[in-house]
Amino acid sequence: KKFAIRDSIVQNCGTLPIHNGSDTITEYGGGHGIHLSVSSNITVQNCECYNNGANGIFLYACDKIQLLNNYSHHNGMSGIQLGFGRLEDNTYVIDGNICESNIADGLDINNASNLGIISIKASVTNNKFRNNGWYGTKSTQDGSGICTLINVCDVSISNNYSENSNRTGLFIQNCNNVNVISNIIKKESNSLGEGIYINNSSNVNVVGNNIITN
Repeated sequence: KKFAIRDSIVQNCGTLPIHNGSDTITEYGGGHGIHLSVSSNITVQNCECYNNGANGIFLYACDKIQLLNNYSHHNGMSGIQLGFGRLEDNTYVIDGNICESNIADGLDINNASNLGIISIKASVTNNKFRNNGWYGTKSTQDGSGICTLINVCDVSISNNYSENSNRTGLFIQNCNNVNVISNIIKKESNSLGEGIYINNSSNVNVVGNNIITN
């Protein structure tokens, strides 16, 4: 069966984290805006998630998920985060979302499981990411522009826009079969890290991207 969450506002779940004054978040308050766990065939569309202690939208061990035209902002962790616990965690469409002013990443796709590299069959398209990785005006240890991508394969990242991220514009590590096409990444003078960072990965196709530094 298919299930949808649409046209909803989710705010003030949990408490926002604490910054220790030296680029590090020392205590997360918890409380995701929308949390899907071990679920499939779900669409989250036209929702606004903000001022939540953890992620605006968090998926764990899910498959066949669509995240469409959501606005996730001013959350204590990432705007959207995907976590993994099964080999069948795949088929994600992440399109038309705006993630801004979140304390960690705009989009965090980090396979921290012991399953090795997982084929997630993900499409990340037409999203906007702005001002992520800042605690007010203070730097944090996070803040990728378009996304953090770790220990996954079979991902397409295209036609996204990133502006004023605290850290690297697009971070790719231990990944295979990734297409990075026609994205715009704007790096400000106070931003740390690279435009695009690729480490210990194979078959990464990077074409037609525009990295702008001020």
